Amino acid sequence: MSILDGFKTCGKGLHQYPREKRQCPICLNIAKRKWDIKNKDKSKKAIENWRKNNRVYQSQYTKQWSKLNNGLRNASRARYKNDKKKAIPLWADQEKIKNIYKKAANLTKKTGIRHHVDHIYPLKSKFMCGLHVETNLQILTAEENIRKGNRTWPGQLDCQKG
Repeated sequence: MSILDGFKTCGKGLHQYPREKRQCPICLNIAKRKWDIKNKDKSKKAIENWRKNNRVYQSQYTKQWSKLNNGLRNASRARYKNDKKKAIPLWADQEKIKNIYKKAANLTKKTGIRHHVDHIYPLKSKFMCGLHVETNLQILTAEENIRKGNRTWPGQLDCQKG
């Protein structure tokens, strides 16, 4: 009995995959990536719809992942806090920054909609780094801020959009 008895070869003869699978997962993944590139708008809308319809699942998955990967989550948070500290110049007005965060918390309490303090120019991205100063902060709903991520900012060039 050979080790490969439980496997079959894909139609292109490139990959081995388990017999119980109907199709080669590697070939399916490649085909999906090609389709996503060819149909960017449809792909983006499909992802947005999935996220909208699966918020509870996403929330539960994130909580479970955090419990199972506590060390990774903590390392990521520590790295973010450290980067944020490095982005605070001596001349930053700490009182104004605190007031912006308080205002966001009050808006959340008042409206029942989560609000975040967002960096207009991201602290870290492929193309630029902003500062953690009062003039680079704005209050957005959590949904807007998550959608924006560190991918958009004022005056952004077309080649920086991705």
